[in-house]
Amino acid sequence: MAFAAPTLASNKAPSAAPLLEAGGYPARVCRIIDLGLQPGSAKYPNPQLKLLVTFELLEEFMKEVDANGAMIMVQDPDEDEGVLMAKNLEDKPRWFDFEFSYNADGFMGDNSHIYKFAKAIDALEVPANLEQGIAGHPAKNLPDWLNEPLIVGLDQYTKASGKNAGQRANKIITFQPMKGKDKKEARPLVNPTVFFDMSAPDLEVFNKLPGGESPYAIKNRITSGVDFYKTPLAALLGTAKPADRTVANAASDAEVDEAMKAELAAQAEAKAKQEAANAESKPANIPF
Repeated sequence: MAFAAPTLASNKAPSAAPLLEAGGYPARVCRIIDLGLQPGSAKYPNPQLKLLVTFELLEEFMKEVDANGAMIMVQDPDEDEGVLMAKNLEDKPRWFDFEFSYNADGFMGDNSHIYKFAKAIDALEVPANLEQGIAGHPAKNLPDWLNEPLIVGLDQYTKASGKNAGQRANKIITFQPMKGKDKKEARPLVNPTVFFDMSAPDLEVFNKLPGGESPYAIKNRITSGVDFYKTPLAALLGTAKPADRTVANAASDAEVDEAMKAELAAQAEAKAKQEAANAESKPANIPF
């Protein structure tokens, strides 16, 4: 049996995402999604390659709420008796996205956000230095960035537009490395990792990405990207635009001249017939 009876009640606990304090939070890289070439903005009008990265906080969770939307309070295990905290939903860690601009060849300026992120997870090449006891390592391939632990710095800001204009929210502003000891003790990811690359798209992964009617949904952002029809993903989806085909001119110069001569003669003959017809139908003795 698929289900016993229809119902509007969900078996998922209703949740809330309270505003977090500004500061550093342990996290892991959960999703890396290549958005492809995206339109520019008023400030930066040129299209840019974009990478959407989702960071899963390791110690912050959605909070369970009651039927009235109020957070359910429970004893804080780290505080004295009677000190309450909102009840965590341990299967719903907090997620925060950050959108990076990138270069297709992997070049990163040392002031770019993606460079600071890569440095925080030790993804950049480190030359060996035997005198300092540094073994060194090559740069990490992008898929290997998944699951890497780091500290993300959150700040608070006021949303300026949209249906939630005026509300306070959190956003990522910094990326810092996690200490070696803390890495060993860091919690694992709750959610499975996701990797999607526009240069070698996996259709199964793409089909599982968030979609719907919103233009801001990940699928819709990808498929509405600049020159999307030229991408390997468009070819897989069957939406690639056929290449423009120019039909070669196989006629000789003489044949072209002859065809043009015939065309001009036909136009002149048609014009003469029209003028004759007009003259026959024109009434006489018109004073102008």
